[in-house]
Amino acid sequence: MNYPTKKTLTLLILLATPSSFVGAQNPAWIHVVANNLLVNLLPLAVAILSAFAVVYFVWGVVLFIAQTSSDQAREDGKQRMFWGIVALFVLVSVWGLVVLLQTIIGVDGTSTPTAPQTAYITLQNNYLS
Repeated sequence: MNYPTKKTLTLLILLATPSSFVGAQNPAWIHVVANNLLVNLLPLAVAILSAFAVVYFVWGVVLFIAQTSSDQAREDGKQRMFWGIVALFVLVSVWGLVVLLQTIIGVDGTSTPTAPQTAYITLQNNYLS
């Protein structure tokens, strides 16, 4: 039977300990991570994957129409169209789940990043007004 070595156990303990301490100190970081993930990353990924699925579907349509003489190419075009539609359905479903999670967690989905303020901008605004 293979038992973990002392180095492996030590590494796992050292990696798990800081994250558990962070969660114990202030659990508000979970909301920040969820907000950033749901508002910024997932919609962008779904949009890019949707574009790829549409291109894949259109490629299947072109193969199906252009290769009228070859039954194998027409079958390949049918398969591409089918899997393109399946991919679009899955992506729309994922988009619905993202909206559902945003509603459950309380993220509005319209967070707008604000530009950082520097002393120069603040001083310049004070002197100009």
